[in-house]
Amino acid sequence: MLPGTTFPCTSRNGLGLPFVQSINTVCTTPHRAGSTCAAPVRLELRGVEPDSTCDFGSLGRLALGPVGLVTSCGTLNGMVERLDADVWSQEVALNEYDVRGTLVAGTSRVAVWDTLSHPRDMAAYLPLIGKRDLVIVYSHADWDHVWGTAGLPFERAVIIGHRRCLERFSSDVPATLDERKASEPGAWDAVTLVAPGTVFDVEQRIDLGEMTLELHHLPGHTEDCIVGFVPERGLLLAGDTVETPLPVVPADAPLERWIEGLERWAADPRLRLVVPAHGAKGGPEIIRRTIEYLRGLLDGRPGRVDEPLTPFYRQTHAANLCAWPRRDWKDPDR
Repeated sequence: MLPGTTFPCTSRNGLGLPFVQSINTVCTTPHRAGSTCAAPVRLELRGVEPDSTCDFGSLGRLALGPVGLVTSCGTLNGMVERLDADVWSQEVALNEYDVRGTLVAGTSRVAVWDTLSHPRDMAAYLPLIGKRDLVIVYSHADWDHVWGTAGLPFERAVIIGHRRCLERFSSDVPATLDERKASEPGAWDAVTLVAPGTVFDVEQRIDLGEMTLELHHLPGHTEDCIVGFVPERGLLLAGDTVETPLPVVPADAPLERWIEGLERWAADPRLRLVVPAHGAKGGPEIIRRTIEYLRGLLDGRPGRVDEPLTPFYRQTHAANLCAWPRRDWKDPDR
């Protein structure tokens, strides 16, 4: 059984948990993250029901509020965080960086924004989806945003992406999976590529029941990039159009269109929370930070990145500077 795939405990809240305040996880059998674990993990529940225990198979950890409200649900594969009423975010650690998706639950439909890198990444979403109609939205077709779809009941879902996103499922998406399978035998066998069945060009509106998810094309990081906006929550799902500490900027990126699109969102008075696929969540200030970085590349005078960078972001920054050279550019490693 893969970690996070079952929730056998039966009780009183949405995930079948008793009303508790904290949970300690005990796993008596060592195993690698993401690998099959044959032994159960015992969750020791403390709070309203002190010292009670509940066997959740290989589920990792849950964090609950003082009255049993689940604020986060973590497994060995990632962490689900409650962002707002009926809005949840799933974050998964990959080898070089983290990636984040979001679930927005209306009264009649649930929207999953990006299915991340592997079917197991979606396990913690299943109790939140339940029997409601499902909509899956791809922010773009990069591998770490679309390879987890088989972990959801996608056969009954409406899957939406930009028209260029669909085109990529006939080119680089399967090619990347073939490369990964060849270099990491067995690691990606559970991945099934599921292309969007519904496409759009500029905008699309999804009625979830008392909440709306608006989709808007915003090319930049890739040509098929989109953002999602939930006006009832002031929530912008930014995908890879916004990223801290800095975005990945290909040499052929349409920087002016990218900047113009972000400037419109940064100035939108309805905006309260920006949730990018990578990096910190925040308000309009993280959009402006990405704009500042992109404008520096466009003008040929990129600013310094003063904060410490991980190896991935150091390499990304160097690659961005090479793709968009400045007159006084110097190797950031020197």
